[in-house]
Amino acid sequence: MKKWTFALLLLLGTSTSCIADNERPIDVSQLPQPAQQLLTKHFGKQNVMLVVKETEGFSKGYDVVFDSGDKIEFSRTGEWEEIECNMSEVPTAVIPATIRQFLSTKQKGAKVMKISRDRKGTELELNNGWEYEFDKNNKLVSAEKNLPND
Repeated sequence: MKKWTFALLLLLGTSTSCIADNERPIDVSQLPQPAQQLLTKHFGKQNVMLVVKETEGFSKGYDVVFDSGDKIEFSRTGEWEEIECNMSEVPTAVIPATIRQFLSTKQKGAKVMKISRDRKGTELELNNGWEYEFDKNNKLVSAEKNLPND
């Protein structure tokens, strides 16, 4: 039994070391369709500087970097996970409607500079220093005001 356990551990260790973490540049046309559609619809006027396919263990993802410094991270299926804008703002259409409504009443005139989402919820960073966290049902769970550095 010990020999089988050792053999199994050796095989598992060998197979996982073959799946090394790596990044490699790809063409925009190699992104999944949902990612290509988002880029065309909301970032069509920006120039793509770099597209990277990331592989970490068994998971994959994609990063798109624009000349402006704006950046988008996509899942393996092409759904956005994080949008970070330096020169512009996050396109309003990608922000869930209930969160947009919250922002229109509580943060009128503020711009969303970064949005990220996962299965737990959505996080926002605004240009005025406010950060908000919403649960998976888009209910506010956290709000924090970051003061500018003096």
